[in-house]
Amino acid sequence: MDKIGEAPALRASVCVCRMPKEAMSIWRAKLQILRAHTLPEALVDAMELSDALRVMIDDEAYACVTREEALGLLLALEAEGALSLDGPDDSSALSELRELVTRLDAHLAQDPGLHNVVGDQRAWESDPDHYDFVTAASDLGVLKRFERDLYLRHLEPHLAALPQGAHLLDAGCGPVRFVTPMLERGFKLHLVDASKEALHRALRHGLDSGGHAESLDGHVADVARLVRLADESFDAVLSMEVICYRGDPLQALNALTRVTRRGGLVMLSVEGLYGAMMVTEGASPEELGEALTTREVSVERDVHVTYYTEETLRTLLVAAGLEPLEIVGCHYVPEGPFAQSVDVARLDDDDHRAEIFALEAQCSKDPVLRPLARAWIAIGRRQ
Repeated sequence: MDKIGEAPALRASVCVCRMPKEAMSIWRAKLQILRAHTLPEALVDAMELSDALRVMIDDEAYACVTREEALGLLLALEAEGALSLDGPDDSSALSELRELVTRLDAHLAQDPGLHNVVGDQRAWESDPDHYDFVTAASDLGVLKRFERDLYLRHLEPHLAALPQGAHLLDAGCGPVRFVTPMLERGFKLHLVDASKEALHRALRHGLDSGGHAESLDGHVADVARLVRLADESFDAVLSMEVICYRGDPLQALNALTRVTRRGGLVMLSVEGLYGAMMVTEGASPEELGEALTTREVSVERDVHVTYYTEETLRTLLVAAGLEPLEIVGCHYVPEGPFAQSVDVARLDDDDHRAEIFALEAQCSKDPVLRPLARAWIAIGRRQ
């Protein structure tokens, strides 16, 4: 695992006049650095913070961080009250930071996938124990672990075909529902996520479940910019509920294909168009109609998602140089069209689980219900 140095406490006060409301970005709340933050290099003043952020934003090959982590850093500083923009507009010390903030906002406009980074950062800050649903005792934790088991039922034949000790990449691992099952299968697991908080928790979960340094590592990265990973590094890649949240899903899938050995597998899931629209809450008929037409939903600084049908997902796989081996509908019941039939309090009960698994199988084979999948699972072989 790569180590990122802990920065010393910074006490800089740099000010600029308050911008008109319509010109304000979410970053432009404060600039008064009051305490230590985890950064890629030791910093001693605001100008060095500018230099570090510039590298984070502009250098595609920078070893430690990504543009997403730069966004996350500014979000964390703003949320902690560590950044303040108040005072005269002639502050030379702040001019470069303002330029970087503007550049970050431009990246946000060009890459809608960054809206998810903002939304995730807020979620981690507001309720990290709840958002870390691997071990959460909440209904969300119970439900997410069941959905993991549902995914694994579909993935099991393909996982069983991998050699003992296979090198597996979990791309966009999040708080990592899959780390323990993959380690238990004897795979050597590398974790990647744009969120440092999610990655650190995922690694901790892996170690706590019996993983060892020789079988588990990871680094912070955007799944679409895996610049530190060599071509054909992995026997298989796992990327569940990830690429559909990127601004350019094909770019992300191309990156995953590149690091997969020829003949190796890319196993992924995406949001299903019709199933997702059926369970979307709070949307107007106009908004749902637009989503069905564009196959996208984008909520500024919260979420961006591209939805798929079985046919459009197959097209995506082929465009990325993958031979589609299997595409199957999933999540018809949990968080899907038949979610009302789930009793979360009974999801650890074998009989209730069996009922849901049977209904899932029935829906996936029914010609009318099959397109209503809340999620699609795809298995592709690199050609």
